[in-house]
Amino acid sequence: MALALGARAARGPARGDRCAIEGVAQLFARDSYLPEVDGAAGHEIQFQHCPIFAAARIYPRMCVAELEFIREQIPDGQVDRTAWRLDGASVCQYQVGTR
Repeated sequence: MALALGARAARGPARGDRCAIEGVAQLFARDSYLPEVDGAAGHEIQFQHCPIFAAARIYPRMCVAELEFIREQIPDGQVDRTAWRLDGASVCQYQVGTR
């Protein structure tokens, strides 16, 4: 059983999670974040632009709220931030795996 779960995690999120990931990307696109979803695996979201960056530098809690919001939108997935503009990355990136 553990081997099967490990193989599933390597493939990325389940189909329902992929739909949720696309939905998150659409929500953030409305606010000019310029999201991109990894098309090959469909389990990574990158924000190419951050309209709240100047404010987030002063109030990083805004980024915590952003991550919490994404997790709420993908309740069956494990969402982790893997790149963060406030740490010097050129994008904010979120990885979605299975729980």
